[in-house]
Amino acid sequence: SRIIVGLCKQTMTAATALTAELTAEGAERAVWIGRLSSAATVSWILGQSVGGVLYARSDPRLPAAVAVASYCVASVVVVAALPQGDSKKARSSVNRRMEHATAEVPPQNGGGTPAK
Repeated sequence: SRIIVGLCKQTMTAATALTAELTAEGAERAVWIGRLSSAATVSWILGQSVGGVLYARSDPRLPAAVAVASYCVASVVVVAALPQGDSKKARSSVNRRMEHATAEVPPQNGGGTPAK
C-alpha cells in the first residue's frame, strides 16, 4: 500500500515540474503553478468529502473504486493532452494554448506603475 501511495503522490511533483518546464519564467509560471496548487487543494478537500459520503451511504469499497476510476480517467486525459515530441515544440504548442488565459492576469504590483 505504501508503494501505491508513493507512486500516486508523485503526480503533483511531476505536474509541477511539467508546468515549470512548459511556461515562461515570471508571472506566467507563477499563475499556472498557483492554479495547479489551487486545483490540487480543492481536489483534496472534495475527494475526502465525497469519499466520506460514499462510504457512509453505500458499500465501503465504493470510495476506493471511484478513486481508482477517476485516476484512470485522469491518466488517459493527461496522455491525450500532453504535447508530444521535442520540448521546444511542446513549449510553443502549450504557450499558444495558454496565451488566452494568461492575458487575463493583472499586473503583479496591482497597477500600471513599475514596482520599486
